[in-house]
Amino acid sequence: MWNQDALTAHLRSITGAEVTMSFVQIDAVVGELPDSARTHNAYWANSLTSRPHSRAWLDAGFTASPDFVRGVVRFTRGAAPTPAGATRRSGSVRTRPPLLLVPSGESHCGQVCYAWLDASKVEVENGPLSMPALGPEPGIYRFELRDASGEVQSYYVGESDNLFKRMNGYRSPGPTQSTNLRMNLRFVSVLEEGGSVGVNVVLEATLDAAPLDLAYKPARLIVENTELVRLKLAGATIENRGNDE
Repeated sequence: MWNQDALTAHLRSITGAEVTMSFVQIDAVVGELPDSARTHNAYWANSLTSRPHSRAWLDAGFTASPDFVRGVVRFTRGAAPTPAGATRRSGSVRTRPPLLLVPSGESHCGQVCYAWLDASKVEVENGPLSMPALGPEPGIYRFELRDASGEVQSYYVGESDNLFKRMNGYRSPGPTQSTNLRMNLRFVSVLEEGGSVGVNVVLEATLDAAPLDLAYKPARLIVENTELVRLKLAGATIENRGNDE
């Protein structure tokens, strides 16, 4: 049986707002904790009703919060907060212990590789836009919107299982194609101001040196999202909005 009074006395000697103790340190104070204290959140519940032994820290004015991954317990001075996941019923609060997340032993550190191919530019031809004549293959595309000086002002990145149809959608957007309509107007505005809109595409990519089948939408999304994150990290302005394709 571990010495609860010893833990109370130890915590009362603490002057700060909180203290973190390893299970080894707690053992040195109280004798030895039971095995359940090292694996169960419920053991450290801040409730005298369900766990009378919690008086050891509650009487000292602290609440307990275990971290089994690090093998420590954080004692924080003050009243026990209502934990995340608490539900209120008939004026009372019923709590659930926080979900314990531990390493599964499985991890992955992958590398996505791809190269952009120049697909010419968006131009104005007798009124309507003229898009690059891409084929019907799947791929990822990127628009580079440049000002009159040639500086890139923003990017738009997308993916499609048929690049020919997707380009045509930007040239002649339907009334319900909000993204195509928005970008069509952006292209026209940039070109009217003397700027340019370049088009690049990715037709091949690899993940961990294995070829990605770009006919498979999740494979295209890997490349699209990798490029969007890369551009954001570089501080670029991105035209994509929310769940735009």
